[in-house]
Amino acid sequence: MSNNEKITVCNGQDDLVCSIFTSFQELSISQDEWDAFLGAVHGNIYLSYDWCRIWWNHYGKGRELRIFIFREQGHLVGIVPFAIDPVGFWPFRLRTAKILGSDFTMVIVNPPIHKKFAESIFNHVNAALLNHEHCDLVCWGPLSSNYYVAEAVQKSLETDSGDFQLIRNAALGNYSVFPLPATYDDYVSSLSKNTRKHYRRNQKMLCSEHHIEYGVDNTASGFDDFVFMHESQWTSIRKLGHFGDWPGAKEFHRDLDRVHSEHDRLRLFCLTADGKPIVYRYVYRFGKRYHSFLPARLCGAEWDKYGLGQLTHMMTVEKAMEEGIEEIEAGRGHYDHKLKLGGREFPVLSFVIGKRSFFGLLRGRLFCMFADCLHLMYYRIWFNRLAPKLPLKRRPLWKLWIRTRL
Repeated sequence: MSNNEKITVCNGQDDLVCSIFTSFQELSISQDEWDAFLGAVHGNIYLSYDWCRIWWNHYGKGRELRIFIFREQGHLVGIVPFAIDPVGFWPFRLRTAKILGSDFTMVIVNPPIHKKFAESIFNHVNAALLNHEHCDLVCWGPLSSNYYVAEAVQKSLETDSGDFQLIRNAALGNYSVFPLPATYDDYVSSLSKNTRKHYRRNQKMLCSEHHIEYGVDNTASGFDDFVFMHESQWTSIRKLGHFGDWPGAKEFHRDLDRVHSEHDRLRLFCLTADGKPIVYRYVYRFGKRYHSFLPARLCGAEWDKYGLGQLTHMMTVEKAMEEGIEEIEAGRGHYDHKLKLGGREFPVLSFVIGKRSFFGLLRGRLFCMFADCLHLMYYRIWFNRLAPKLPLKRRPLWKLWIRTRL
């Protein structure tokens, strides 16, 4: 396949031209055009040019890159980057295609696609990967259920989908979003009376006992201190935390921080008490959205009494509104405290597509069964329940488990 192969896709009366690239160096699109389009369709930072490029540099070994660029009459209407990964063991070794950046971390990957062309682009990418690239499975996810691409995927799968079929439609839990009102006072007043009471009491107690400052520390030493605090917090309960669990995460995020700080996207918020850091919040800004990636705080009775998580969330909301932020995406997982603070939960969806054939369906389902067994035995039983209770050195997550999560 040529790096600049042109394929015409019909969508009613409109013609789409698709260019497929196998490296970032050969792209016919600039970083500025990529990110401007991502912002125009309200995409998240996890599929920005730099995030994709840096993820590929760290986790692309042994995989093949396919970046689909769609234009209609010369106008950019879709960017769909995929990594093709031969994963598993015989007879469950399949050639799988996943959206770039969808593994080795916990994020939402909503491919930037113009709403008008979402169905056509979904169908074309599937056909190209399954037929021309000889992939066995194509995974669209983790997708936000409230992003129109997920709706287009579901709509397309309800009709005759040609040469491909749905192997599995899975819900991967939830993720949280904080929609922000016009003013900070409006946000505070939207919380329950009990939540406001606890917030004001803890804020008053902390400020009466310490000199408090909340600002941004985007220096290299600030990131290292944040990682150390995050790891210390999790070590206290015999776990590794994000940077220990995910292989290569520390180096990956250090590169992300360096590059995104140059674009003024990094926000490493730090709460200090008498000049001493006691809480960090690792946040990125993209457009009018904050992506709150990870927190870290000092533990122990001395600090637990202040409700530091709630306090720094409120402080982050205030900083966000000063910057004109309209929404804070607060990551995956269900947390009651986020709901109490005004967060809204949305399902995270994953669609696994395979070839329309008996053996395609059989192999795809066997692979999913293998992946589910591995998830149950290794991740849920061993990694989460047994290993923390045993006097053994904790190890990062298995790469096989990471690569088989679809």
